[in-house]
Amino acid sequence: MLYSCATMLNHPFNAEFMFAYLSKFGMKERDVFFIAILNKIYLDTDMNPIVRLIDWCWSDNDRKYVDDEAIFLAAIALAWLFAHLIKS
Repeated sequence: MLYSCATMLNHPFNAEFMFAYLSKFGMKERDVFFIAILNKIYLDTDMNPIVRLIDWCWSDNDRKYVDDEAIFLAAIALAWLFAHLIKS
């Protein structure tokens, strides 16, 4: 559900919720649970919402009909895919 509703305007669990919730944690603490959640969503879901979001953003389709706020929410959701601990 985390990524399925990320771009829905005014949804209580959209990307703004994700940002507010995940920002409360330090990177190391967040990675303990968030990377596991991302892996489960990405690897175990038949209708993968992460892949669907990436494909939608990557496509050349016209987005004039899409609200700017929904595009902003998509950007927030995508940005969290890059937030992880880098171990040396």
